[in-house]
Amino acid sequence: MSSKVKYNPEKSIEEIANDSGVTVATVRRYIKDNNIDRRFDERYLKCKMVHDYYNQEGHRFDTYEQASAALGISKNSVMKYANMPSPKNESETKVSMVDPNEITQSILSVSENQWEIIANIVKLHLEGALTFDCDLTIGRGSFYNHGTPRPANCFDKYPVRGADDVRHLEEAEQLPDEQFRSIIIDLPYIINNDPFIEGSSLPQIREESRLTSIVHLEDTYEYMVGLAARLLVPGGKLVFKVRDIPTPNGQYFASLTVLALAHKFGLQLCDTFIELLNLRRKRLNISDKTARIAHCYYYVFQKISAGRQKELQKAQKTKPKEVVLQEAQRKKRWMEVHSNTFFTDQLSRCNYIEESENKKMRRNIAEHSKIRRNGKDEAL
Repeated sequence: MSSKVKYNPEKSIEEIANDSGVTVATVRRYIKDNNIDRRFDERYLKCKMVHDYYNQEGHRFDTYEQASAALGISKNSVMKYANMPSPKNESETKVSMVDPNEITQSILSVSENQWEIIANIVKLHLEGALTFDCDLTIGRGSFYNHGTPRPANCFDKYPVRGADDVRHLEEAEQLPDEQFRSIIIDLPYIINNDPFIEGSSLPQIREESRLTSIVHLEDTYEYMVGLAARLLVPGGKLVFKVRDIPTPNGQYFASLTVLALAHKFGLQLCDTFIELLNLRRKRLNISDKTARIAHCYYYVFQKISAGRQKELQKAQKTKPKEVVLQEAQRKKRWMEVHSNTFFTDQLSRCNYIEESENKKMRRNIAEHSKIRRNGKDEAL
């Protein structure tokens, strides 16, 4: 709502609210968010008004009383601003925003609004473009419901009915290399038909779009990151939205999977945005082992040129043995910490069942042998 405010320092807050069609509270919030110093603006406007008055023909030699009567301000104010080149801003935390066209606001890495994050990414990383060149997972197009135009190239594996501008993902697979300067991907994070993954029945994900397992998720992520890396020009940007997944044994860090895949396909992380999800608080379950996931990531990657990739590969090969050994140890520790606990537990269950069956079989054999020995002893 604050983006609709038409700030004009020459008008009162009430007048700005009426002109913008918003409430006074919204205007005050806009002034606060943009660090606008209203007092400085008022001083600036009075100074400008006094100087303009004395610069007019016929008023250059007017007295302070005459200027005060003509401008509707006190005589002391006329004396003050007539001898002042320009007012000084004494505030260290606020700045003057006299020109509405020059109003700027810092872009934060955290937001509760996905449309704000998308708009900020477009503004910061797309070099003047109004939107992305390509969306490989357009879905219903919810990213573009509030301001950001739909990309010219929209693809989806399961196009929504009635979306004439959406082509099947197979057509993107047939495109030549290095076609787009920017691509965005938003894959599902819901695991369907998996009793060990929470949230498998959430209705906002289309049935055909759901993933069937962690393995399916990792394979899909790898394929899509590889496709995007191939279609990007050197220096192009990939935006990947991802959310970690809760399991009964802890979180599965899908975000780390995306980072590893990006590195594999020559994509360098250059920015990160976090969306805070508006989730209802629920009672703490005694079986909960981690905090409830209430955020998702928007990773901004840049494709490294072929020459730069060769330099990195060459540097990797020429590393000392001690450095290579240390990196291998760190990677091993990382895999031990972030490995998929679900499959680890499944493997443990299989091993336990196999050992139990072997013990049961050995026990049966032992009992059978004992019976045979007892039978022979009785016969003797």
